[in-house]
Amino acid sequence: MGGFARISNNEITILGNGAEISTDIDPQEAQQTLEIDEANLSRAEGKRQAVEANLALRLARTRVEAVKGGRSIQQYRMPLYNFLKDFQ
Repeated sequence: MGGFARISNNEITILGNGAEISTDIDPQEAQQTLEIDEANLSRAEGKRQAVEANLALRLARTRVEAVKGGRSIQQYRMPLYNFLKDFQ
């Protein structure tokens, strides 16, 4: 996860690590992944596993919401500095 955005003259340029179109996401697969990632987070041992499981869970939630036409991906983003400070 992550990327950059630039807004200039009513134009937005986005450079990201990846993207998906919501219509390309299989709703059943997205829901199954969400359930697996929720279980993985509850079983995480140590800080690193917890952070990795939390990131996977955020992505899974975003994919489910995208399929449902709900919240935007931005509402689930975690700034990179929050991610990195967990490893300091």
